[in-house]
Amino acid sequence: MTAIFEKEYKKIETYKVNCLIYFIMDYSEKIDDDETFISMRYIYDENKSLIKIEQKLNNGRYHTQWDRNDALKKYIINQLSELPYQKRDEVYQTILENIPIDASYSLPPRLKLVS
Repeated sequence: MTAIFEKEYKKIETYKVNCLIYFIMDYSEKIDDDETFISMRYIYDENKSLIKIEQKLNNGRYHTQWDRNDALKKYIINQLSELPYQKRDEVYQTILENIPIDASYSLPPRLKLVS
């Protein structure tokens, strides 16, 4: 939280909507003699897990920089792609059975891998 004391930081706010906690930092940055206003939005769940990071430049829209569900899917697909094709479905089902409930909702019941 010491960032608010830096001159580049304009605003830091935190609020809660339903089960999600939003932490937003607004700051400015000079790029090629132009001042760009950047807003970073960090979204957490009630378990204090980071769910998503979004960025907005100037008056634009927020764009996703990182998404926990997407990262989890990519990681699992990458790990499964290293296995022989015949074992992939079996290992994926084992993952689904053992993954924490709050993470499993982001995965499809059957995974289609493309090589």
